[in-house]
Amino acid sequence: MDIELPPKIRDRHDVARVFRHLAELLRTPPPSETDPIAFMRKNIERYGSLEPVAAVDGVDREPVSAGGVPAEWILPTEWRSGPGARLVYLHGGGWAAGSLNSHRPLAASLAKQLGYPILQVGYSLAPEHPFPAALQDCAKVLAWARKFGPDGTSETHCLGLAGDSAGGNIAAATVVKGIEEGGERPDRLLLLSASLDLSPQPGRADIVDPMVDISLQEPAFNGILALYAQGKAAAADPLVSPLRAADETLAQFPPTLLQVSSNEFLLWDAQQFARRLVANGVRANLSVWPGMPHVWQLFPFLPETVEALAEAAAFLSSGTPRV
Repeated sequence: MDIELPPKIRDRHDVARVFRHLAELLRTPPPSETDPIAFMRKNIERYGSLEPVAAVDGVDREPVSAGGVPAEWILPTEWRSGPGARLVYLHGGGWAAGSLNSHRPLAASLAKQLGYPILQVGYSLAPEHPFPAALQDCAKVLAWARKFGPDGTSETHCLGLAGDSAGGNIAAATVVKGIEEGGERPDRLLLLSASLDLSPQPGRADIVDPMVDISLQEPAFNGILALYAQGKAAAADPLVSPLRAADETLAQFPPTLLQVSSNEFLLWDAQQFARRLVANGVRANLSVWPGMPHVWQLFPFLPETVEALAEAAAFLSSGTPRV
């Protein structure tokens, strides 16, 4: 697969600019009168907006209700209707933020690389909709996307599932749910900087993440669990922490690609999850990218973004017949 780098190849100063941008978002305290959830949602919408991003040429957008869940198809213009491959994408945002809008540029770029449709999911967000609302939404959409494409009723035998950060958590948990409950399962799984265990882990302390204070790790995980699960599940629940799934469950996972940065603390999650998949006989590709920020694929001007999405597209398309 050819990789088209942006016309203006930029140097490593771009990565430093991204880290400064993210540090600013994380450092800025919400005013006392500001709802912290609203503040978080506003900043997630700005996450990949270091500079103005033009719309990705060569794709169309089509809003849809996918099994009763708001979603949208991202369609490459060269795509032709039929039961060919399709991908369900779950945005990140800490289970409480993120949207179809915040992740549309990433989904559009990936759809263009793939050459087939991506279905973005507007799943229910915490704290208004605690666990398992988002998981149930995504399971519904995955089952719907198996049977229905952008052109209506056309079942596919090539269904992928992808997600970043919290969306990666929900994607992996959706697979666990499908296996344990006899529901729909994808044929390929793509996890970008995914959070796969919502409990603090000593191994994460060995990773120097410039964006995370290790001393705040345990309170942060406890806060996320309280926000998302709200007492309805414990950190040990595999539907909250897919890394905790039983061996017999992990043995039924589809081929999986995990992309993660070398210096984000979620590297531990990716390493452990890949190790457990391989130990249970599942094809797992762990792709570690040096020095990138969390979910760098949201920054379209980085050459590493183009290369990472090309790698993801090649994995998702491997063994996929085009119809």
